[in-house]
Amino acid sequence: MVDDFESYNDVCSRIFFAWVDGFGHSGSADCGVAPSLGNSTGSTVGNTNPPFAEKSIMHSGSQAMPMWFDNGKSPYYSETIREWPTAQSWMGGARTP
Repeated sequence: MVDDFESYNDVCSRIFFAWVDGFGHSGSADCGVAPSLGNSTGSTVGNTNPPFAEKSIMHSGSQAMPMWFDNGKSPYYSETIREWPTAQSWMGGARTP
C-alpha cells in the first residue's frame, strides 16, 4: 500500500492537500493549510467539489484517489507528488543480487 486513502476527508484532510498536482488549491486558514500553486503539469488530484475522493470506483475500501491528466499542452506531461514526513522504503521483500 502506498497511501491510506481512507484517511482523507472533505474538511482538513483533503486529498489534494497531501498530493501536489498541476491545479493547486486555495488552502484552508481554518485547517492551517497554505495555498498551493501546484506543480505546473497537466494533472488534477481529487474532485473539484466534495466529495474530493472517489467514492464509487475503487479496488477496495470506501474511497480512492481520482486523478485527471492532460498531456495535450505544454509541458506535455502530468504528475502528482506526495512527500511523507519521514522517508519511506518501498523495497518490501526485495532482494539485492
